Order: sequence, then structure tokens, then C-alpha cells
Amino acid sequence: MNQRSKSILILIATIFNMTSAAVIGRSALILGEQNAYVDSNLSWFVKSFLHEAAKRNKVIDLNYLSIEFSNKLDDDAEVIGFCRKIGPVKLIKINSAFWATATYSEKEELVFHEMAHCVLNRDHCNERTEDKSRFVSIMSEYSGPKIDYLTNRDEYVQELFSKHARCK
Repeated sequence: MNQRSKSILILIATIFNMTSAAVIGRSALILGEQNAYVDSNLSWFVKSFLHEAAKRNKVIDLNYLSIEFSNKLDDDAEVIGFCRKIGPVKLIKINSAFWATATYSEKEELVFHEMAHCVLNRDHCNERTEDKSRFVSIMSEYSGPKIDYLTNRDEYVQELFSKHARCK
């Protein structure tokens, strides 16, 4: 990692009240040539996101992306993850308490949702299907029933990467 990358990550660490050692020195996955740092417990889900993007011929820029856990994300106890962008730096934080009890599909949905904010520039979308039975996208700011993602995963992932997404 070059000095500029370290400086940017240290700046982000300071802004979010983390220690610079936590950002630079933690166990992490470095993805290829890009300056992306992913907590090793999250790497499978990031790789899955990249695989889904590649299946749809999407090129994902992971430069200056950091994905890590936090015990407290916000004053709102219901926040389970967020994406913050400061210049070229993209920081994803995942609530460690949620992660400890989440199912595989809940973890994947959360990582895909936050990655979509940070690298696909997707906003929240609370639109529902015509029959109002579920959200049309995993980009909803509200969690739907667990079964929705399980039974509609392919449709949700297709919508996530679609250039004709119902919600941008």
C-alpha cells in the first residue's frame, strides 16, 4: 500500500473514531491489485458480490474500499450497516452484534446492500411489488421478512446489477 492510501485510511479512521492500527493492521483480505481492505470474516460475501457482478459483465472498482465490523454504528440501535464516502474513500461498517446472530442469507443481503451503496451508487428504494407483498429491491431501508430474500434471491441480485433497475 502506498503512502497516499495509508494517509487516506488514517484520515477515515480518525473521522470515525477508530485507531489507525485497526485500519492498517487488522487481518484483512487484499483484493488483487486494488487498494481494498476487507475483514476476513466478510471476504466470502464480497467475493460473492464480485462474482455476481462479473456474471453480468459489471466491472466493480474496489479502490479505497474498507469493510469492517463495529460494535456501535449510530445512535439508532436498528442500524446494522452503513456506507460512508469521503472523496475516493468508501467505508462500509457492519454491526458485529447483528453479524453474530445473522443467517448466511441475512449476511449476504446486508453486504450486497452496503456494497451497492458504495460501489454501484445505489440509493435506498422502498418501492413494493404491485401486490404490495414485498420490496422490489434489497435496497430498501427496511428489512423484509427473511423468506423474501431466500425465495427471490436471483431476482433481487438481477435487479441490483441491472442498468434498468426499478430504483436507482
